[in-house]
Amino acid sequence: MNGAIRVVLLAAFLFFATAGSHASYGTPQRVQQWRVVEITLASRLPHTDPFRDVDVTATFTSPKMTITRPAFWDGGNTWKIRFAPPVTGAWTYVTHASDSADKGLDGCTGRIEAAPYNGDLAIYKHGFVTVSPNHRYFTYADGTPFFYLGDTHWFAMRERFSSSNLPGAVSQFRHEVDRRVEQGFTVYQSEWMSVTRGKPAATLEEPGYDWADGITENDLPGFRNVDRKFAYLADRGLVVANAMAWRGSILGYDDEYIRRLARNWSARYGAYPVLWTMAQEVDGSYPKDQPGLDAKWQTMAEALSASDDYHHPLSAHMCNQTAAVASNSLWRDKPYHTWYAAQIQGGPLWASCARDFWEAQPTKPAILYEPQYENFWTTESGERHQGYAAFLSGFYGFGYGVAGIWDDSYSCDPPDRGTIYDKNCHVWYEELERPSATQMTYLRRFFEAIDWWKLEPCYNIADRATLDEPKFARLAFSDRATVLLLYNATVKSGVLHRLKPGASYDASWYDPRRGAYILIGVVRADDGGNCAMPEKPDANDYLLRLLREK
Repeated sequence: MNGAIRVVLLAAFLFFATAGSHASYGTPQRVQQWRVVEITLASRLPHTDPFRDVDVTATFTSPKMTITRPAFWDGGNTWKIRFAPPVTGAWTYVTHASDSADKGLDGCTGRIEAAPYNGDLAIYKHGFVTVSPNHRYFTYADGTPFFYLGDTHWFAMRERFSSSNLPGAVSQFRHEVDRRVEQGFTVYQSEWMSVTRGKPAATLEEPGYDWADGITENDLPGFRNVDRKFAYLADRGLVVANAMAWRGSILGYDDEYIRRLARNWSARYGAYPVLWTMAQEVDGSYPKDQPGLDAKWQTMAEALSASDDYHHPLSAHMCNQTAAVASNSLWRDKPYHTWYAAQIQGGPLWASCARDFWEAQPTKPAILYEPQYENFWTTESGERHQGYAAFLSGFYGFGYGVAGIWDDSYSCDPPDRGTIYDKNCHVWYEELERPSATQMTYLRRFFEAIDWWKLEPCYNIADRATLDEPKFARLAFSDRATVLLLYNATVKSGVLHRLKPGASYDASWYDPRRGAYILIGVVRADDGGNCAMPEKPDANDYLLRLLREK
């Protein structure tokens, strides 16, 4: 027997010997609680179309709970599982494959050792975001209220990860993220399929993917582009409120294929701190030439939810208030739909529209997810007013947006200019430093100082205040705090009613442009619960804050 034949026979022997035994990983992988650990599997049998032909899951078990995670194909014979342990201690896992003959994917076992998180990021100190017990706002897993302050990046795929046209910044994407973290933002609102949107693909630095023909090797650079961005956002402590794609992108696909896309998305990104928003404007979708669009995305949502043992809050980005509110939502009765990603574009916030979300049943958190954007639909003051009005109107979260960032205007030269909607072109690095973004920092500080989640909105201002111009006011209250936003163009204020009779209150004006308090002093409600307010410091917008003395 010559040497070549011996090599072939030895290889065949080794193949059949290993193909019949399950893979076992003896040394435990170590990770901190809530952080992602990645497990790599190697298939031992050929699969013509791995994305369509094989389903793989891993079941993770600890003494306290069990979590099942889907795996995703990552090229060649490689499959990966991403897992974030919700509790510390020892975990074991075992894999299950629809092709049980492939022992590289089926029956593989291993161990995870989860240590306590030792960093400073709130999302890992307190755990993934969930819905509060009263279904009004978001909390972390341990019950700590989560302050939702989002920044909008609809063209996240296009933001450049390894280059920048801003001197001193090596990465457009990372510079934007880092700056927003400094400013106190907690959520990155994103849509992850649109790379080109009318731009020649050859001009783009960031790879994309096209799922029209399945998921093939050609698409993996695009998914890895998303991978590195999700990982960076998680490492900076941001929650990713993510839409999978543009609304019409799944028309024409059958339900089984849509379910596979959902499982793949959950497998790649469900172990990160996320909120699911499905696709832009698919609740009450106004493209009447796209019948059945909502049903397609609901199929996607149902499959995404079924594959998500973390139970991340799931919504559908709504059309604006002329087409969709909570009471006519096409999603509100779906068991997998847990919050409203509202789009409201008209003034700071229509009281009647806000009331609809507050009173709708079943009760769900409502976030003012897409308001008017600065330098597109509104001004710096308009952006600011919307944010404060949201938290005073029962929307316990706000999605900030500014032209140049939401539409990714890298420069004003084609093809790097943003969308056609931004007529004047606002470049990303200039708009990143808009004063209104810093004013969002002040907004967060203001509300976190008064237990914002306890505020209840007052939709009929006349019930609790007599004002000269009530249409330029928003009012909310809790057991201890009363907050009145006045954005009338005069110094006039008015009289508050229904305070605790005879109670004393520490009163201040708050300047939302500077984040500064102007002390009024102690004021006292009369025996009828009424209290006259002093005039505003000037004709700009201010918030009156009354804190009842204990």
